[in-house]
Amino acid sequence: SAREQLRLSEADKALALAQRSDWLIRIERTQIKAPADGLISRRTARVGSIASSVADPLFRLIKDGTIELEADVAETTLNRLAVGMRADVTPAGRDKPVSATVRLISPEITRTSRLGRVRIQLDPEPGLTIGAFGRAQITLARKEAVVTPLSAVLFAPEGARVQVVKDGVVETRGITTGIRGMGRVEALSGLAAGESVVSISGTFLRNGDRVTPVKAE
Repeated sequence: SAREQLRLSEADKALALAQRSDWLIRIERTQIKAPADGLISRRTARVGSIASSVADPLFRLIKDGTIELEADVAETTLNRLAVGMRADVTPAGRDKPVSATVRLISPEITRTSRLGRVRIQLDPEPGLTIGAFGRAQITLARKEAVVTPLSAVLFAPEGARVQVVKDGVVETRGITTGIRGMGRVEALSGLAAGESVVSISGTFLRNGDRVTPVKAE
């Protein structure tokens, strides 16, 4: 009788353990776990609603909280870009740019617009809004050079010229130009660092005129 009672007790224990395991599995299924860390950008889950595998996702997660800019680039510029290039992205409503890196360059160009897509990954920055517009400037190359305002260069059939002011005397000098951008032009030769030039080229001054230079702001 004692042995029979022991077997019944062991059977009850096994049943209790099985019920416990079943409840643990059910509890586990009530917990929603993301496959990776990140930032929740959209939530459709509601308390008390029934989750279904065919319905919309309960949550949309941005893996590791990484935000990217999908930019349109002209086909003439697309082949000059490379993955890993640094960029500055200025989101709408912000004055200061956010540092970023080119992550992906699409190999396809839209036939109608002749534009290609580039994905630029932004560095972590608080306050960024998903879905906002932005403008990016990608650094194609970086070097030290002598530059002058583009307005100071007079382009003529015989070549580019600038008006240099030395000891209060205007000197018209030919230069060789290089990269242009952001209102400035690179002077490959003909102009040394630190020399003063007339900020607006034209015919108001001639070679040999004496002037009192004023520094432009």
